[in-house]
Parts: sequence; structure tokens; C-alpha cells
Amino acid sequence: MNPVTLIDRYITREIFKVFIAIIVILLLVLVGGSFVKLLQLAAEGDIANEVVFNLLGLEILRLGGRLIPPAFFFATLFVLGRMYRDNEMMVLATAGIGPARIYRLVMLLAVPLALITVWLSVFLYPSISYLTNRIKLEQKDAVIVAAMDAGRFIESNRGDIVLYAESRSEDKSTLTNLFVQHREKGKVAIATAARGSHHRDEESGLRVVTMDDGLRYEGNIGQPEMTVVEFGDYSMWVNPSDTADIRKRYSTWATSALWQEKSLKASAELQNRFSFPLSLIAFALLAVPLSRSIPREGVYGRVVLAILVYLMASGLSQVASTWMLKGVTPQWMGTWWVVALMLALAVLLARHDLAHGLRGRSRRA
Repeated sequence: MNPVTLIDRYITREIFKVFIAIIVILLLVLVGGSFVKLLQLAAEGDIANEVVFNLLGLEILRLGGRLIPPAFFFATLFVLGRMYRDNEMMVLATAGIGPARIYRLVMLLAVPLALITVWLSVFLYPSISYLTNRIKLEQKDAVIVAAMDAGRFIESNRGDIVLYAESRSEDKSTLTNLFVQHREKGKVAIATAARGSHHRDEESGLRVVTMDDGLRYEGNIGQPEMTVVEFGDYSMWVNPSDTADIRKRYSTWATSALWQEKSLKASAELQNRFSFPLSLIAFALLAVPLSRSIPREGVYGRVVLAILVYLMASGLSQVASTWMLKGVTPQWMGTWWVVALMLALAVLLARHDLAHGLRGRSRRA
């Protein structure tokens, strides 16, 4: 069997094993916190026990596209750095395997992972985001309906809206003896009615309560004067404000729809989705020169340097997004310049590596 093929398999297998280990560790850390929050919500009755693992699975898929680039970056850096430390790279160099072969092996893994990241971040992410928000909205709506059935006070918007219905009809659509308190911008409004109804708006998914033939008292907080108004029909949403129409959130929009939208927020969301697969290619190219060390130097110093590089790239991406939204940079530039800067640095280091490898091979010849 060709010894080069064995070496190819050895390097790619080691990188892939470390990559899987890092992905699992990152998911345990990040998803573990989400799992605790979901269990707390289930214990408080805000969500049903049956949807906890559904939401957890969606969270894993949502994080997958964002964790693959840094996981592959550090896996490549760690494996190649260990090979430098153990003089394996020197042995490979004497066998005629230079930087060009190492870059090729790394890219053989990076390109398929970049395609997986494209699928997760560009195509699957909006569906996951929409489904997650939809499930949470349905669970909050179920809590509101259950509270109506039990004749309890319902609070939403951090206490700005308080609803009470004494009872419901047998078909659960008609409410009796309703009380609603609504606070907004220093004003308080209280509405009462002997009869009302509720339904779920199909377009937005929010719960709408309608009061019939009642009284509405309105005034400023801390002042005795109140305005009394009789109404024949009074409707309001009773869901929390953070469950507004999820279709208006750009994170739930399909990528094709974002291409047609010209707003700054839509462009920021679109560029954010494509930045992950592009950054994976850039990080893969950067990992090869950053992993180089002298024998017995150790890999931990290089890991610290890699962490600093990764944090700098992440910070620049956030700054670029903020600049675009504030109009500091043009919309067409957006956050692309950060990825372009990383790719340019990676290409310069790669050219230096390849030129150094060719010179070393000429000297050996």
C-alpha cells in the first residue's frame, strides 16, 4: 500500500477524532445550560414536559452550524501542533511531504464541513428558528388558556398586563366577569366587562381577548383623576411582548427571502449566515501556519494564540455588524471585510509556507 495514503489517513483521522471530541464538549457546555433552563420552565409549568427534548434537539441543530468552524480550527491546530512537538512533521518533511500536502489534507476535511455548515446555517437555521419560536409561543398560549380555565390572574409583559376571567363556558370560548389592567408609559387603564371571548389569531399565533359592553377607566399613575369610557367592543393581546409575530423576525426568514429584502437588518442576518462556512475555510488555512512550533515547545502556547485570533475575528465581526447597522460602513461592505481579511491573511501565510517548503525541498535535492 502507498505509504503516503497511510499518512493521509492518519492525519485526517486524528483531526476528525479531535474535532468530534471538541464538538461534543462544546455542545455539552452550551446545551447543558439550555437544558437546565428548559427543565426550570417545565417545573414552573411554562412549557409541557413533552416538548423539552424537542426544544433541546432544535437547539443542538441551531448551534451546530456555529460550532463547526471553531471546533475544526482548534482540532487542526491541536493535531498539527502535537505532530510538530513530537517531531512527526520533521519525519514527514524528510519523506518529501511538505506544506502543500498538509494544506491539501486539511482542505479535504474543511470543504465537506463547510458544505455541512452551509446547510445548517443558510438553509436549516431559519426553519429551526421559526419552529423553536412557534413551539414556545404555543406553550405560552397553553399556559394562558389553562389560567383562564382555572380562574386565576394572568400576568404578561412583566406585569404590565393583568387579566382575570371568573369562568369559561363549556365550549371554552366565552368568558364571564372579565378584568384587565394595562400599564404603559406612566398610564394605567382598567377595563371590566360581564362577558367576553378569546381566540387565537392564526396569522400571528397570539391570544386575543375581546370584551363586550364594558367600562374602561384610564388615568395617570399616582393621580386620582380617571377617565371613564363605555365601550361595546374592546380587544387586546395578552401574550408577552417577546412573543410578537415571529414572522417579522429576520432569523426566521428563508435565505431566498433575505436576498430580496433591502433593509440593513436583513443584510446583516444574511451576511451572518454565510460568514460561518466562509470563516471555516479561513480558519482551516490559518490553523496550518499557527500550529507550527519547534520540537518540544508544546502546543499550549499556540492554542492561546489561536484563541486570541478567534476572539479577535469574532469581535471584528460584531463590530462590523454594528457599523453597518449604524451606517458607518456601506451596506455592500457589511461584515464581508472581516472574512476577506481573514482569508487574505490565511493566503499570505499559506504562500509563505508553500514557498518555504519548495526552498527546503530544493536544498535537500
